[in-house]
Amino acid sequence: MNANTLINMVTRMLMRKVISKGMNAGINKVTGEGRAKAPPQPDQGQDGGRQNARQPGVNPKRARQATRMARKMTKF
Repeated sequence: MNANTLINMVTRMLMRKVISKGMNAGINKVTGEGRAKAPPQPDQGQDGGRQNARQPGVNPKRARQATRMARKMTKF
């Protein structure tokens, strides 16, 4: 193997890792994963201060699935 092949191989490995970590960080930022959730504030409405347990938003599992699918599609 010559030096050019080795340099290209190492560069590809580093770029793959950097891009992967960047994508994971972006997905985590969007989904709010890793952040501490604030305790729900009691709302003195008709339901006696109870809030729904399900909050509308992005599902982290579905976001990771979408990321994996996008990565697979870009390989073609």
